[in-house]
Amino acid sequence: MKRELTCRECAIKAYQENPNGEYIKKVYGNAIGYAFCDICNLKLELNSPACAISVALTPDDYFHWEDEFIEIPTWQVKDIPVEPSKF
Repeated sequence: MKRELTCRECAIKAYQENPNGEYIKKVYGNAIGYAFCDICNLKLELNSPACAISVALTPDDYFHWEDEFIEIPTWQVKDIPVEPSKF
């Protein structure tokens, strides 16, 4: 699975067409720390709009990773599987 952290502008333009039939998931939020857009190299400041993009061959290849880099709004959380508690 390929993972990309991008600015919101690049995320909107990225993967509009999917000729290879890959599974693509975009999760929008705000950057937790400082990073750079993987497409245009724009510096993503703390709390700036960002997007985590996952590209996989099938949905089964996807694994949750987005909350390590962006704060995800609650309206998107329902799509993310929750790990069972270890307690």
